[in-house]
Amino acid sequence: MNAMFGRNSAYNIGISGHGFLTCVGNLEAALKKYHPAKYVVMEVNNLSFSEEALTSALNGETKEIASHTGGILGLLQRNQYLRLLYAQMKNYRSRSAGDAVEEDASAIPGVNDERLLDELLAKASRTVKDADADLIIFYHPPTAVNQDGDIFFPDNLALSEQFARCCENNGIRFLDMRERFQSEYESRYVLPHGFSNTTVGAGHLNKYGHNMIAEELYRMIWEET
Repeated sequence: MNAMFGRNSAYNIGISGHGFLTCVGNLEAALKKYHPAKYVVMEVNNLSFSEEALTSALNGETKEIASHTGGILGLLQRNQYLRLLYAQMKNYRSRSAGDAVEEDASAIPGVNDERLLDELLAKASRTVKDADADLIIFYHPPTAVNQDGDIFFPDNLALSEQFARCCENNGIRFLDMRERFQSEYESRYVLPHGFSNTTVGAGHLNKYGHNMIAEELYRMIWEET
């Protein structure tokens, strides 16, 4: 993004394990610390939130993410082989869950409590506007490949539609990467998630996924300027 925007710079303060609700809770403090000039971009990779989680986020009661730098947990976190094993286990579970969703549509989570979601996004929007910036939220859905070699998205499309509706209600620009991900796979057989040591299409965003998101964000911002 920095290369595309030239003199305007973007910086990333994302931390692994800090999900969307945690980031909303930290939003005001982050704005005071970093003073963004034009835009705040937030990532979300799961649009299903429980009523309890949304209520906690609205009340500023989302639990902080613990950091373990000492003791046995700190030692385990610093061991690259154990970290790799843990990541591979998570990827395997993610892939297995995706297969189950494809076979059983009833396993797909239902939509959120729209009133609570709308209130939370309204709060986030106000917080960013008070800092003289605009809020963009991008969603990168999980991807998987079925036995026929076709890409599919093991999530609930209604969740994305609901989230987009709430964003529009509150002046937030929403970017759903689903269409771009599908287009890249169908034209170039490129997947946005996964690496050579993971299950196909599972795991963290790879370089292709990051590039796709950067290009779509650039296009969205450029259209406004």
